[in-house]
Amino acid sequence: MYTSIMILVVMGSVGLIFGIILAFANKKFAVETNPLIHLVEEALPKGQCGACGYAGCIAYAEAVVLNPDVAPNLCIPGKETVARMVAELTGKAAPQIEPRFAHVKCSGGADKAALSFRYEGIEDCTAANYIQGGPKGCKYGCMGLGPV
Repeated sequence: MYTSIMILVVMGSVGLIFGIILAFANKKFAVETNPLIHLVEEALPKGQCGACGYAGCIAYAEAVVLNPDVAPNLCIPGKETVARMVAELTGKAAPQIEPRFAHVKCSGGADKAALSFRYEGIEDCTAANYIQGGPKGCKYGCMGLGPV
């Protein structure tokens, strides 16, 4: 009984000491950031898609606030409204965003995309894809074999 109480006291003391050290280190080594970065990040849609060319919304917010060469209209999902808000927050001019459209490289069944070979196996796209990238001549389209 005495041993288990001593273990709890020692472990609690160690946890308390390390907690105090971590709290002190957090205050001592804290890095202050520009509050405008967080305002710009709040304006972004937070899709973390990378369509702007940066690794997530916070990286784009840092770049657009700290680098004068980064345009405020790079957020593709946010479109014109987010571009205007980011431009207003950063004091930059937001040029018009060109509309972007998806280009489907191939679609449809065998009548539109020829087959490279005849696949006979498990009716699953993942399994068929292991064999030379799938039976479809167009490597971008659906094989129509089931879940991926």
